[in-house]
Amino acid sequence: MIRYLTERELVMINTLQIQRYSPEEQIGVKEPTALNMCVALPKQAVFDKELYPTLFDKAAILYQKLVQKHCFHNANKRTALVAVHTFLRLNDVTLNVSNKEIEDYTVAIATDKDLTWEAISSWLEVHSK
Repeated sequence: MIRYLTERELVMINTLQIQRYSPEEQIGVKEPTALNMCVALPKQAVFDKELYPTLFDKAAILYQKLVQKHCFHNANKRTALVAVHTFLRLNDVTLNVSNKEIEDYTVAIATDKDLTWEAISSWLEVHSK
């Protein structure tokens, strides 16, 4: 059974990232509806068919939307990076990538609007063990 992250856990990840790395920044949810969508998307199904069937698909859509939807006032990319890492670890998968590489990829998700969740899923799978 897949273990999903909750809204509360994502808020905690965001809070911890700001407290640790940029305590002067505002903490909190900026777009509650967007945060709710980010939590719901990995589990979404239509006519009992999952839209994101694999663990990596689920991780990818969570990662992409947390980066792009700006759910929080600050630290959206950091939150997304830690969230995808945490989601995979909770499901017994480890990202095998350097900090620099994952940071660069997170920025790419933010800046390259043509980067699809399918491509992100493939990247996560290739860089996991």
